[in-house]
Amino acid sequence: MAAPIMTMTHYLFLTREQRYALNVPEAEIEVVGCCTPIWIHNGKHVSDVPEEVFAKYRIRHCPEPEKQTVNQMDEGFLIRLSPDMPQHLLDYRDNGQEYLSLTHKNMITIEDKVAPIVHFLNIEDAKVLEETLC
Repeated sequence: MAAPIMTMTHYLFLTREQRYALNVPEAEIEVVGCCTPIWIHNGKHVSDVPEEVFAKYRIRHCPEPEKQTVNQMDEGFLIRLSPDMPQHLLDYRDNGQEYLSLTHKNMITIEDKVAPIVHFLNIEDAKVLEETLC
């Protein structure tokens, strides 16, 4: 029998100023984003309807690559972007894509049990969110 796996999809929307701020080494911004945690066991979702959770995110441009890109904290998540990642967040005219998507795997401990977790991180320009609110 396979062990349960948690998948967590994160949706973050940044203003242009926030996207450009992250291109400075050691820069850090704080935003509120949405995540959807889903437990999977034996290839099936444990719960029928996943819940969206709003959380605080600290996003940091780390000049040195980190072992763990996404870490859960007491008050949300810490996301460490390696040196080449923030360039993707620049405007198209500045050779960026205004978007960053990545997958990160690590382990979490819940009630003295270790389980794998896969984070799917999506960072987009805030205008994408604003267009869907009409």
